[in-house]
Amino acid sequence: NAEEQDVETKKIVLLEKMEDPDDFSKDVFQSANENTYGAAVLAFLFVRQPDVAIYCTIPLALSWLVQLGFITYLSGAYLEDPVLSEDSLTDSDPIPQLISVGYFILQMLSNLEWLYTSAYICLFSTKYKKGDVIYDLRTKSVVVFKTKSEEELIKTRHSVSGDYLGLFRGLGFVLCTVAEAVVWLAVLLVGVQYIMWSGTRGDSDTAKAASILMATLTFTWIMNVDEKVYQHVLPKRFKEKLTEVKFQVKPFQLSEAGNNIDNLRLGRLRPAKFVPTFKGLDKALRFVLPSVLLAGAAVGAVYAQRAGLIIEWPHVF
Repeated sequence: NAEEQDVETKKIVLLEKMEDPDDFSKDVFQSANENTYGAAVLAFLFVRQPDVAIYCTIPLALSWLVQLGFITYLSGAYLEDPVLSEDSLTDSDPIPQLISVGYFILQMLSNLEWLYTSAYICLFSTKYKKGDVIYDLRTKSVVVFKTKSEEELIKTRHSVSGDYLGLFRGLGFVLCTVAEAVVWLAVLLVGVQYIMWSGTRGDSDTAKAASILMATLTFTWIMNVDEKVYQHVLPKRFKEKLTEVKFQVKPFQLSEAGNNIDNLRLGRLRPAKFVPTFKGLDKALRFVLPSVLLAGAAVGAVYAQRAGLIIEWPHVF
C-alpha cells in the first residue's frame, strides 16, 4: 500500500545518505543519452514492446545512414584529390591543423563515456531508478534494501515477466552501442585526415584557416545528427521518460583493472566518481590519464605525418 511504499522509499533515501560522498565504489544511476541511440536503449531495455522498439529504431537508422553518408562523401572528396605531399607539408604551417585536430580528438574522446555507459546498460545493468524508488530491470519490481548487501523484490501492478530481457539486451547492444561505435570510429579516422587535407587547400593563409575551421565544424555537426533527429522526431512524452528513467551503471575503475579480472568477469567492478577533493584527486588523475595519453599520441602521430615520416599513411583511408 501507499504507507509501506513510503516507508521503503525512506529506507532507500536513508541508505544513500549513509554512503560516503567520497566513496568511489558507490553505484550510480544515469539516464540514457538524449539522442536516437539513447532512445532506442530505453525502448529495448525499459519499454520492451516490439512496436515501440520498431518506432525508435526508424529514427536511429535514419540518423545512422545520414552520418555514414556524409562520412563516405567527405572521404571520397579527400581520396579523389589527396594533395598531402612533401612539398605541401613544407610549404604550409602545420600549427593550425594540429590545433584543430587536437580539439577534434578531445571532442571525440568526450563521447567515449557514453559508449561505455550504453554498452554497460545493454549488457549488465540490473536496476533502474524513477524518482527515489529503485526497480529491478528484469521484473520491474520494487527493490527494497534490508542491508547494504541484502535486497528484496516487492511486486507491484507494473511488474512483468522479463523472459525476453536477454533478447532485448542483445538487440540493444548491436543496434545502439555497436552502431554508434562504428560511426564514432569512422568520424575519427576520416575527420583527422580531412582536417589535415583541408589545411593544404587555398591560395592564402586566411583561406586555409577558413577551410580548416569548416572541416572541423563539419565533423562536429555530423556527430550531432542523431541529437537533431531525436529532438525533432520523437514525441515529447518519450523524451520525458528518457530523462526520468535512470539505469544502474558501474563505470570501469582503472585503478582496479590490473588485479581484479575475476571482479570484471562477475560484474563487480565498482564505479569511479569524480569528486573535486584532494582525497580523491589521485584516483581522478588515474582515471583521466589514459584519455590524455591517447589524445597526445594522436596529435603526435599527426605531427609525424606532417613532418613526412609517415607520408603514405593517409592513403589507407
